[in-house]
Amino acid sequence: MGTRRFFGHALNGAACLALFAGCSSAGTSPAPPAQSSAGSVLETGRASISTAGAVPLAASALLPGAANVAAPDRSEIVVSDGAAGTVQAYTSAGTLTAKITGLFAPEGLAADGAGDIYVANTGASNIVVYKDDYKTHILTLNDPNEYPTGVDVDDAAGLAGVTNIFTTSNGPGSVSFYATADAHVIRDDYKYISKPCVTVTNGRWAKIFFGSFDRSANFYIDGTDASGAVLVGVVTGGCKAKTIITLGTGNALQFPGAVRVSTTGQIAVEDQKLATVYTYAPKLSGSLGNPVSSTALKGAEDPVTFSFTKGDKGLWVADASRGDVFDVTYPAGDSGPQKPIAGLKEPIGVVVTPVATP
Repeated sequence: MGTRRFFGHALNGAACLALFAGCSSAGTSPAPPAQSSAGSVLETGRASISTAGAVPLAASALLPGAANVAAPDRSEIVVSDGAAGTVQAYTSAGTLTAKITGLFAPEGLAADGAGDIYVANTGASNIVVYKDDYKTHILTLNDPNEYPTGVDVDDAAGLAGVTNIFTTSNGPGSVSFYATADAHVIRDDYKYISKPCVTVTNGRWAKIFFGSFDRSANFYIDGTDASGAVLVGVVTGGCKAKTIITLGTGNALQFPGAVRVSTTGQIAVEDQKLATVYTYAPKLSGSLGNPVSSTALKGAEDPVTFSFTKGDKGLWVADASRGDVFDVTYPAGDSGPQKPIAGLKEPIGVVVTPVATP
């Protein structure tokens, strides 16, 4: 069997436990699985990538006859396929234009203002960055002893924020920051930052899933405690961060999904199990209160992550169980058009470029 994936289909109880114990590769020690709302694992082929700190040499190219469409007046839907070990780019009409292969269970995605794509290369314990031509590997952020599942980038602050679901030795999750302003000085030499500028934890947090920066470089996150209860929080201070601040919510969440900050600064948190994106007014302490809007993702089976479209008018959602990404209106939900991009094995991460920033 192949290497495990980190998010999966709906399974319960003994079936999940059997998968956790039984999915292994002959002659290898696969990573322990991070759970989706279903709690199962992903099987994927081995990636041609070194996990010993070397810069990954994933294959990447524009498809024959396809032009790169990452231009200011064009939208691209970029999707990570954890089972296939790929990141694929599509036009908003669903035409496949480019593909990066050879990744190791890739999950969360982000893009900076230049259109560079940041990939949480979970199984390899790093974040790889490609230019918007999808051919030029420009940077690797090394994340030793961690399983990074989410990433976001703040151009103005010169920061990348990474959510580590748990450690490679099954320890608690954490948040790591990288000073990307320094990284950009050396990235054309294909070098990587060997250590994040800071990694913070909180004893209440067992797993940390996804995160997103607001316009002041505050990093909002979600995750779970040791009993599986959903937590929402924020990390302030960037490279001088000290801890994770836990925030309450006025409504109960059942399983953490993507966290994205809208262009107006509101905090959108996805509940995978309830297939809903809840949006809150921002706060740095206390409780976010009740959501100001709720966006139902009707028909979704395991919507792991989402990304805002330009002007926050819609969402693109990656559904691991259905094997597709689809669009809905925001905040109304699926009352608008849905244009699924199908044929993926296990889509986990999605980002729309040019990226909509707070």
